[in-house]
Amino acid sequence: MSEGEKAGGELVPGRGRWFWPSIAATVGGAVTAGFSAAVVSGVPTSFGQPLATIIGGTGVLAAGTLAYLTGQRSREQAEAHHKIDSRHERESALRDRYTSIATQIANESAAIRQAGVYALTALADDWHAFGEDDERQVCINLLQWYLRVPFPESDDPEKPDLAEREIRQTIVRILSERRLRPRADPKSWISTSISLHSVSLPDCNLDNLALTDVALDGANLNGATLSGADLNGAELNGAQLNGADLNNANLNGTKLNGATLNNANLNGTELNGAELNGANLNGATLNNTDLSGAELNFAKLNDAYLFGAKLADANLTGARLNGTKLNGAELNGANLNGAKLNGAQLNNASMNDAKLNNAELNDATLNDAELNDATLNSAKLNGAQLNNASMTNANLTGANLYNAELNGASMTNAHLYNAQLNNASMANANLTGANLNGAELNGADLNGTKLNGAELNGANLNGADLSDADLNGADLNGAKLNNTNLDNANLTDVSMNNAEYDQNTRWPAGFPPPKASAPSR
Repeated sequence: MSEGEKAGGELVPGRGRWFWPSIAATVGGAVTAGFSAAVVSGVPTSFGQPLATIIGGTGVLAAGTLAYLTGQRSREQAEAHHKIDSRHERESALRDRYTSIATQIANESAAIRQAGVYALTALADDWHAFGEDDERQVCINLLQWYLRVPFPESDDPEKPDLAEREIRQTIVRILSERRLRPRADPKSWISTSISLHSVSLPDCNLDNLALTDVALDGANLNGATLSGADLNGAELNGAQLNGADLNNANLNGTKLNGATLNNANLNGTELNGAELNGANLNGATLNNTDLSGAELNFAKLNDAYLFGAKLADANLTGARLNGTKLNGAELNGANLNGAKLNGAQLNNASMNDAKLNNAELNDATLNDAELNDATLNSAKLNGAQLNNASMTNANLTGANLYNAELNGASMTNAHLYNAQLNNASMANANLTGANLNGAELNGADLNGTKLNGAELNGANLNGADLSDADLNGADLNGAKLNNTNLDNANLTDVSMNNAEYDQNTRWPAGFPPPKASAPSR
């Protein structure tokens, strides 16, 4: 070795490969020189002999030391080579195992494939113990790849491949369980990359699994059972969950944009703040589901069941909820602008401060619903039932309520400017202080209605029934009252300047008709 190397393989400054032989030669020379010097100087030979013996012994010791160090060095080098060779052998063995297991995974026998799954899991752990986490990830990737292979179709739909289903369930449960282990656990996969996008798991049982923040975009989970599963923050954009069971699952903050969940069971599921924009949930059951603050823009929920669902502050702009059951649902502050709720059931629903501008609620039932301070500008409520509904301060400017039922409704200070209420039933409703200027109430039933201080400037009340109505202090200037029935109505302090009426108009007994304007033709 060159100068500066250590004895036994370590560097020692200033000592070359001839260091130890030179020491031996120097010691040997000293023996001869010492003995000769003793003879020449007249030293007795009896003294020189022990001296030679001592110096000779020193030479033997030096030679022995040289031999030991040389041997030690050889042993250390051999040990180092052994360690290198041993690591290479272990690495080679691990790679051979991977090749063998990959063959198992592709075997036709379900039992062998299942064994391959467990073997691959063990191999991943062994690679981690070997210090090669990249190779561990390769093993995990193979497990994930297996799940992406389309689930084999059975010739007989009544006899699905149960063994293959069990294999896939096993893989998902392994991935889920290993992600939950603490980082210090040698079998923890918390630091690995786990993605289940595009996996094929139809009809699989994944109950109570923890898959938080996992990517499941485009996954096939049709008919899968995910009851009680924790999918908080997971990504399921474009996933297929038709007929899936997500009963009581945690989907808070989950992204399901464009996902299909037709006829899925989401009863009691938590979807607080979830994203379901453009999702398809036709026929799905979401009874008592929490969708507070969820994003459901243009989602399809036709004929879905949302009894008692929580949709406070949810965004349902342009959503389709035709025929949907929302009885008792909470929609306070929800945005339903442009939504279609034709034929929907919203009895006893709470929709205070909700936005329903340009929404369609034709033939919807909203009996006993709360719509206080809601905005329904230009909304379509033709034939809708709003009996006993509470609509205080609601804004229905330009809304269409042809043939709607508002009997007993509370609409104090409601805005119905230019609203279409022809043939609407509003008997015993409370419209105190309401703005009905320019409203169309032709043929409407307002029997017993409270219109104290209401504004009906230019309103069309032709053929309307206002018998027993309370119009104390109301403004009917320019109103049309042709063929209107005002029997027993309270017209105290009513302003009727330029009101229009004809001979068929019926006035309260003893009430002097105002100066009439010419009837319109």
